[in-house]
Amino acid sequence: MIRGKILTAAAIGVCFSFLLTGCSVSDTVDTVMGTVDDVTSGSNEDSEEQSEALDSKEIDSSLAVPAFTKEFPASVNVTVGTTYELDGEALVTDGGDVTYQWYKNNVNSNGGGTVIKGATSSTYAVDTTESGITYYYVVATNTQGDKVNMAASSVSEIVVYPEGSWAMDESNGLYRYIWPDSTFPVSMWLTIGEQTYYFTEEGFRCVAWNDIGEQTYYFNENGELQRNATTPEGYQTDENGAYINPNAEAEAQAAAEAAAAAEAQAAAEAQAAAEAAAAAEAEAAAAQ
Repeated sequence: MIRGKILTAAAIGVCFSFLLTGCSVSDTVDTVMGTVDDVTSGSNEDSEEQSEALDSKEIDSSLAVPAFTKEFPASVNVTVGTTYELDGEALVTDGGDVTYQWYKNNVNSNGGGTVIKGATSSTYAVDTTESGITYYYVVATNTQGDKVNMAASSVSEIVVYPEGSWAMDESNGLYRYIWPDSTFPVSMWLTIGEQTYYFTEEGFRCVAWNDIGEQTYYFNENGELQRNATTPEGYQTDENGAYINPNAEAEAQAAAEAAAAAEAQAAAEAQAAAEAAAAAEAEAAAAQ
């Protein structure tokens, strides 16, 4: 019997953006980058060079903290050779110059990672040349003259699986993606090349509409997730391939109005009850 395969990482890390204040720039960089030397050869030297470059700068908490425009995916599954890009664009409201530095880590934390040399743009195509698990984050720096303020993104876990091959189950005509060790993905998303798929608990790729988590997603006849698409029935999907409810705004408005009406009704009933209690108390006092 073919078993399902899911790689997991048992690691607890910091998964939030933070404000870096109250310390020197070099101390801040050391906190973010750490002194990891067993992940990428030469990374300590890179870290030292960046610390030295920032030593002339002073952290100023009055500068705007870079705000990331997109939420990092907590975990992404891809196959070897797949191109996958993370977007760490950040904006500031005070006209400062925003620069970037990407890091990778062997634990789920946005501190103590290893600087990725040359990865200084707002986006980064992760390394998918070999199977394994790597954690990525980016630090955005707002610079104005000799003053800086910095923020670190949340962490994105990238799980790289080996390449496999498609196999059809003759009993139902559905497909599984079989890895070299004869196992297959189950209950998980997987990006293979340029396409993204979802595999059921039996390991079959989804087709048509499927409820996954709290969303409903659409896949074509080849099991490929359809983003920003119009389905054969005329429905729309968003950038994540999820169903767009055309009545969502009206339904939200109706729900808000119903909640407000219920609150007003409750307040009126409470007022009436209080008045009735006061009247009863006054009547009792008059009767004495």
